[in-house]
Amino acid sequence: EFIGHNIHFICAEGNEMASSYVSNHNYTCDIVPQIELAERIVDFYPNVLINDALDVSAEFMATMKKVGIKTVNFEDMGNGAEIADLVINALYPHQLPKKNILVGPSYFCLRDEFLHLSKLDKCKNPKRMLLAFGGVDEGDLSNRVLNAVGSELTSRGIHLDIILGPGYKQYEKLSSLGKEINEKYVNIVHTTQRISDYMSSADIAVTSGGRTVLELAAVGVPTIVICQNDREMTHTFASSKNGILNLGHRKHVTNEMIYNQVIKVVEDPDLRKTMVSRSSEMDLRKGKKRTIEAILSLLK
Repeated sequence: EFIGHNIHFICAEGNEMASSYVSNHNYTCDIVPQIELAERIVDFYPNVLINDALDVSAEFMATMKKVGIKTVNFEDMGNGAEIADLVINALYPHQLPKKNILVGPSYFCLRDEFLHLSKLDKCKNPKRMLLAFGGVDEGDLSNRVLNAVGSELTSRGIHLDIILGPGYKQYEKLSSLGKEINEKYVNIVHTTQRISDYMSSADIAVTSGGRTVLELAAVGVPTIVICQNDREMTHTFASSKNGILNLGHRKHVTNEMIYNQVIKVVEDPDLRKTMVSRSSEMDLRKGKKRTIEAILSLLK
């Protein structure tokens, strides 16, 4: 989105997966020791620094401000947010009611692959269910949900697409369970460049409480959420108000709860219709434009 600007990535050591992804997309990416991160950024002296980090320290931000570097923080709930020129928190609310902190789904950056998808009728008899729990799936919810409802769903002729990420560590265990339940109906995808293809064909989805919730809402898929961690519990869009059935923190969700709620959504077309209607009320397609305009305004 920043055509005409010189874009340079810097990653701290320990983030090799991220740096590899960036480099594979033909961007320059330096890997530096964490202790040297601020110094290297100051040496580079960008017009705008965009931090993709969950909790940026006030000390780090003060260093940037001292030398006059404009800063933008994404999903920052740390003390550094108070110092940043701009904070974008599309998923999680920030306690500070400040002009420079833009919160809510109005600033969600929907990827291009979702912008022109047609919303299909998700209220008919479900034939496909999507399971997607992020790039790492720290609670191994893929295995838990498949174990809880896989046999019942496949016996009803419902196909399961399970989308994994590059950080998932339990592939062999999951693959074995899928074969044991019904290999014909359980499709395990290790990685994909276009998850929208699977979302658009899904009649129901079970996911964790991150960005995927908003992507599924944009496509119009009835969605059940199981939060991976405390941070995801603060994702305010993932609520019944917006048509999302949120079961809460994974540590407090039993397999019986997963089974009962999934089957309830499968068997109740009126419930699915209400879920789709509520989740579709907000037009998410303009969020990226708003975000880009806010960042570019710092260059004026």
